[in-house]
Amino acid sequence: MTDQDQIQALKAANAELRTLLIQTLARISELEALVLMTSTIKTSKNSSKPPFTDLDRKNQSLRSESDKPVGGQFRHKGRTF
Repeated sequence: MTDQDQIQALKAANAELRTLLIQTLARISELEALVLMTSTIKTSKNSSKPPFTDLDRKNQSLRSESDKPVGGQFRHKGRTF
């Protein structure tokens, strides 16, 4: 392979890489726009949507955890209806 052939091969590879770079930069711009759009998702806390439409809601119980065991009094027989 002569020097001229190597130069032509490198120029072709360079052109391909430039095209790939332009495509990649365009895709990055699209994804950045998508992230900006989805980062402003409305929830019940920042809009008038009802709470049941929240996707990531957690248990919002107002009761705090206690050290006491659950259940009725010790040695009392339980009754049900």
